[in-house]
Amino acid sequence: MSPSSLRRSPSRAAPLATGTLLLALALGAAVRSETAGEQGPPPPVLGEVADFRLTDQSSAPVSRATLAGEPWVASFVFTRCATVCPRLNERMRAIQALSERSDPRLRLVTFSVDPEHDGPAVLQAYASAYGADATRWRFLTGSEASIREVARSFAVALDGEADPEKPDFGIMHSGHLVLVDGRGRIRGYYPSAEEGVESRLLGDLQRVGAAS
Repeated sequence: MSPSSLRRSPSRAAPLATGTLLLALALGAAVRSETAGEQGPPPPVLGEVADFRLTDQSSAPVSRATLAGEPWVASFVFTRCATVCPRLNERMRAIQALSERSDPRLRLVTFSVDPEHDGPAVLQAYASAYGADATRWRFLTGSEASIREVARSFAVALDGEADPEKPDFGIMHSGHLVLVDGRGRIRGYYPSAEEGVESRLLGDLQRVGAAS
């Protein structure tokens, strides 16, 4: 059930120049999806997210209970990552824009896998760089142990410790987006490299329903 992982390398936080193109492609895919209509059974339950108590970019506490009753999409990144993390953030930004009209209930949650460096102030600047709506998209940090426990419950890869002297910054983590329903159950994994993945995820969300 565990998705494959990708390696990361260091960088300062900055949106990719291709972000606008990714968003345009996502919008086009969403229009095609709406035209075709979403059909089929809801996606299966693949697991359950462990309880957690972390802190967001505004230093507010966030737990699994905070998100109860609303579906959300999770991602795992770190602000010094230069490879897949910017792409993950662009996918999340596209989902934020698309869901404003298709499903405003949807929340987005990004977990930092380099929490010792990525404190609230760092995450606040990073979130702002990607146009995150703080009422809908939260960037979370906490102890390294708590982040690793969350990653285990998501069944996604996370290994290594931050070290600027090592290739890929010494951190290995998943490059997938994960759909979670209003009861904290995992309903889908989506590779960030897949074109139009935002539309497929939102189509699955329609079939999941509210907090079912």
